[in-house]
Amino acid sequence: MTGLLIISCTGRQEIKGGEKYSIAVFYNDNNEYHNPEKEQRRTERLLSRDTLYIFFETDFKSDTVDIKVNNNKPQTLYLLTDNSIGVADMAHYDINSVDKIEIRKNNGKPLTINLTDKTMNLWTVNFYNDTLRAQRRKYLPWYE
Repeated sequence: MTGLLIISCTGRQEIKGGEKYSIAVFYNDNNEYHNPEKEQRRTERLLSRDTLYIFFETDFKSDTVDIKVNNNKPQTLYLLTDNSIGVADMAHYDINSVDKIEIRKNNGKPLTINLTDKTMNLWTVNFYNDTLRAQRRKYLPWYE
């Protein structure tokens, strides 16, 4: 009975401290696109300019992700990357009501995206090499 109590307390302490990782936010999309005009047409056809899209991609392994828009109550996602297509989930919001987004993985420190430019409505979020990364994208990524 005492052994179980010690294990339980240790588990709570790890969760309370949150996962340790670095964060990086890239506001410029420096990717080389083979056919930018075609990518732009595809993106405009499939996505609304009035919506903020966040695609959660690689290396999520049964993780909890909290998304806080402005100062509202966080939305919690439970993510597991589908390696066959390279994406775990997608969140979307009315971009006109968003000024700031905070994303936390497993109660770690927040990755903050400041949306001063409302044309920046497409983002990918990845976790690899112990870094939570957000990347602005000009065009919708391909998931196959």
